Amino acid sequence: MPEPDGARIVRDARAVSTGFKVRPPARLSQGPTGIFLGAGSGTSVDFHEFREYQPGDDLRRVDWSVYARSERLVVRLYQIEVSPVVEILLDGSASMGAYEGKRAAATWSAAFLAGAARQAEGRPVLVMPGQRLTGEGIEQALASMEYGGVEDPLSASHWPRGTGRPLRFLISDLLFPVSMERHLSTLRRDAAALVVIQVLSRTERDPSFTGGLRLVDAESPARKRDLRVDRGVLRRYRGRLATHLGSIDGAARKVGALVVRVDVDDLFRDATSIRDALVPPLLERGIVEVA
Repeated sequence: MPEPDGARIVRDARAVSTGFKVRPPARLSQGPTGIFLGAGSGTSVDFHEFREYQPGDDLRRVDWSVYARSERLVVRLYQIEVSPVVEILLDGSASMGAYEGKRAAATWSAAFLAGAARQAEGRPVLVMPGQRLTGEGIEQALASMEYGGVEDPLSASHWPRGTGRPLRFLISDLLFPVSMERHLSTLRRDAAALVVIQVLSRTERDPSFTGGLRLVDAESPARKRDLRVDRGVLRRYRGRLATHLGSIDGAARKVGALVVRVDVDDLFRDATSIRDALVPPLLERGIVEVA
């Protein structure tokens, strides 16, 4: 039986991620407990605090004496330890699945970031509406990911929050009419940093078709519009898209977030094309580095 596309995408992203690790901005090299406390591999003997065990933690750090007394699994943290929580917020709305290449790029990006977080001795968390997944649950969910939600994916009420100040990634096309400044500010508020990865298909970015078309809203299929597309329509569309992208950039500057845009082919060709579209801008912006 052939391997499903989702599983193949996740497997490739995980393999590529072994060569990279998430790197926070330099200003975050010192921060609150458990978030980039210092540079190093955690070999210091200076005990800092206990933390509840989470899937994916090194079992060698479990304090078994505490477990014997209280049946609680806790791990010991040391002052030099770098143990970032890396939250990956994945927009699962229907517009993300409108094109095969866009859907594949979103899934690949999430799997890659989870792997790169582990390479940095971090703890990745995949966050979707109503869910927080850790450990192997991340890859399992991504391998069978379906994009079909209709709610505004930026509304903070949809994202179950953890504790601490994570390094937070948002993977989305951001193609919805909301106040970007208000929403990005909410997502940035309790995070050590916010990185937005905007995934767009090339048809969305630069359409070239003309003639009579029926447009169907990907997230509200009952909404349809018949339209005669000519050069004037395309020119106005590109102008409105440029304004929208500008509003995203302006909102990101105000709240201190980074934006990385990834343009992908409409049809999924191979994982190499997605890797080549995503990894270079992440390296250029200093968000990941070679492991």
